[in-house]
Amino acid sequence: MTPEKLHLALNHFVFLFPLAALVPLIIGLVTKNRTTQISGVIIALIGALITGVVMGSGEDAYERYENGPIAPLLDADAHDALEHHEHVAHDWSKLLYLLAVVSITALLIAWKKQAWLPYATIAVILFCVIAVAVGVYIADSGGTIRRPDFRQSVD
Repeated sequence: MTPEKLHLALNHFVFLFPLAALVPLIIGLVTKNRTTQISGVIIALIGALITGVVMGSGEDAYERYENGPIAPLLDADAHDALEHHEHVAHDWSKLLYLLAVVSITALLIAWKKQAWLPYATIAVILFCVIAVAVGVYIADSGGTIRRPDFRQSVD
């Protein structure tokens, strides 16, 4: 599988997993169910960890573009859209990695300090909401590369 195909296949998981994680996180918090909260944290963690694969495949795809194999498939304005997407992803992905750190911390808290789990769950919920917003923002900028009809203006 080429890097660009892998990137396209996985990029939505970066925000769909945190979105899906919100359901067990909120239900677990409201019902005070530790297992449900931990399940939500694990789902959020998986989404955050996929970020590394998505970023790596995106960088590999960008190199293939720069070296020529996929350049002919893009129109003249796509280069600007690609550059914009690359900068947006680089700048904002740090918050997605932070979700991984918060999720791992929440798992450690669930193991060592169970009384603190509700607070850790709230932190994971907040970072999941941030991850969804950031993921959608990054994906929106990526959608403009191959879809001229999605481009309004790329700054």
